[in-house]
Amino acid sequence: MKRRGRVLMEPEELKGKLRMLFDQRDHWSLHGLASSIGQPEQHVSWTLRKMAIKEKEAPNKGMYTLRPRYKWEQKKRRERLAARANPINQPSDFERSDEEMMD
Repeated sequence: MKRRGRVLMEPEELKGKLRMLFDQRDHWSLHGLASSIGQPEQHVSWTLRKMAIKEKEAPNKGMYTLRPRYKWEQKKRRERLAARANPINQPSDFERSDEEMMD
């Protein structure tokens, strides 16, 4: 989509970028999200309303946080990434036998 000389991201691409930003931290301002992605606030706001809740009380008043459904998905995504980075069931080089190391 193109509007006023700026190319707007498709909704699915924008959702992916928002998920990546919420992986970095839990609370964001609309301005912070829009400037990080390089999209107009109005365009980000439309997608953000479906994914996030605007905090109404201190200390994060006015900031956005993911809806519970997306927080659950985020938790599962983080667990998968952690499992890939540090596989629990894989023996370390120290635990492997000499024969396994020779192969």
